[in-house]
Amino acid sequence: RQYLLSLSDSLYTRNEMTSDWLREKIKETEKRLQTSELNYKLQKADLTKVFDRKKESMTDIFEGKIDARRKINAKQDRGFQKIMDEENKIVEALRKENKRLRGENSRLPKQINDVKHSIEDLENANEEIEGHLESLGKFTKKLERDHERLQASNNKCRDE
Repeated sequence: RQYLLSLSDSLYTRNEMTSDWLREKIKETEKRLQTSELNYKLQKADLTKVFDRKKESMTDIFEGKIDARRKINAKQDRGFQKIMDEENKIVEALRKENKRLRGENSRLPKQINDVKHSIEDLENANEEIEGHLESLGKFTKKLERDHERLQASNNKCRDE
């Protein structure tokens, strides 16, 4: 029985030692866990700060590039607008001239017709004048003959 008691005490002590050791290990593990959690939170906070700084830096860079591009686009837009205004002026001038030409073009057939009739009238008048000139030429010859006869008769009367 004594042996059993001693064995039992030894087991109890051994179990107690193991329990103490395990409790110690659990405390150490809990401390490491707390330390790890604290380190994780600190690293996360540091990374968040770094990320925010990088994000802000990139935002500044992109905003700068966007602003520069906006200025370039505005300058190009002013140039294009100037060209468009000039082109619109040309188009308006062409439209105005086209309208004037269409108006003239619509009157041209009538004017051409009027000119054709005028030419026909002038040709008819020329033919009529030609007939009158022939008559006048005959009349002039007759008058010259009569004049010559009268002069001859006048000269004869003077001589006599």
